[in-house]
Amino acid sequence: MNRRRSLMLAAASGSMLAPLPALATAAPGTGRAMPPAAAFAALLGQRVRLAGHAYRVKAVRAKPSRNARIEQFSLVLQGSAALAGGLHALHHASLGTLHLQFSASNEGGTQLRADISRLA
Repeated sequence: MNRRRSLMLAAASGSMLAPLPALATAAPGTGRAMPPAAAFAALLGQRVRLAGHAYRVKAVRAKPSRNARIEQFSLVLQGSAALAGGLHALHHASLGTLHLQFSASNEGGTQLRADISRLA
C-alpha cells in the first residue's frame, strides 16, 4: 500500500496522529507546525475560507489523549455551501493556509469537521 492511500485510510478511520512529519505541518513543504487548539478557539465565530466558500468557526472540541505530548481536538465549521469531505485548504489571515482533512458532519454537507492530532 502506498503512503498516500494509507494516509487517506487513516484519515477516514480517524486514526491520524501527528508524529509523522507530513501530518505535523500546517502546509506541506512549509515546515510550519500545525497551530494548537487555542489558536483555533480564538477564531470562534469568525469566518474562514474553504474551497472558495466562507465558513464560520462553530466549535473547537478538545479530546482527551493518553499521551501528554499529543494534543487532539476537532474543528467544526458551519457554512451555507455544501462541500464534500476530503482534503481542503483552509485560509485565515491569522493562521495562513492549512491543509486539513474534513468530513461532512450533517446530512446537507454544510457543517464540516476536521479531527486534528498534533505534537504538543
